[in-house]
Amino acid sequence: MKRYYLLWALLSATVATQAQRVAPNLNLDVEQVNPKTHLPVGWWAPAGNGYTVAADSLVKHHGRYALRIQSAGAKAGGFGVASVKLPVNFQGKTVTLTGFLKTENVQNGYAGLWLRVDGPQGVLHLDNMSKQNLHGTTEWGAYSITLPLAEAAESVVLGGLLPGTGTMWLDQLELTVDGKPLARALLRPIKHYKAEQDTAFYSGSGIQLSSLNKQQLENLAVLGRVWGFVKYYHPAVAAGEHNLDAALFRVLPQVLASSSTAARSQLLSN
Repeated sequence: MKRYYLLWALLSATVATQAQRVAPNLNLDVEQVNPKTHLPVGWWAPAGNGYTVAADSLVKHHGRYALRIQSAGAKAGGFGVASVKLPVNFQGKTVTLTGFLKTENVQNGYAGLWLRVDGPQGVLHLDNMSKQNLHGTTEWGAYSITLPLAEAAESVVLGGLLPGTGTMWLDQLELTVDGKPLARALLRPIKHYKAEQDTAFYSGSGIQLSSLNKQQLENLAVLGRVWGFVKYYHPAVAAGEHNLDAALFRVLPQVLASSSTAARSQLLSN
């Protein structure tokens, strides 16, 4: 039975296509709310850390909702946070997060927007408004954070942060790149790879199977292990030199036709 599952997995392998890149709806104005979680759609917040995070329809700066972060039995050293993440498929020199904040009895810490730029090895730049030390009770005010946008940047994470007790609200956030709205930022050039030119099987494998004998099932099982190892570990494949999905469909009929272990091994070795 396991071998039939392997066969199904082999024949259902697909070639990834280049997704259309558009500016995502980050819901930074927090107007879209999930009725089950009471969080703005697209946002996330950790649970069970002594803070509650929810959309607030009573205290708001603009529109129908603001986002409220409130301490509720938080332990010393804890913090409440709400976040949004987006991939960096745009280019520029700086990225800026602006938004409106309001606080009520924030003590033992501060309230702020937060912005982080991540690269392949982790955090590249981070600002959480700790130096601005927004605390106590304050009315709605506009705040901003600007960070460099390095060429190695892969993602941006942003949101609100409350490392302290009390309540904070955030609303009407906006992300800009070099002073322009994100939707108007220039997209990064798409790098094309040699493997993308191998399109022989985009419309299907053309392989039809009926009944399989014991040798053929064994051949497919071995092919699956070899193909999977090469696809995910060979540096030339990782560099985009080869389309291993297409290679699978090219070699599969020959592997099926191998009448012995020696013949199959020689084929896979070649």
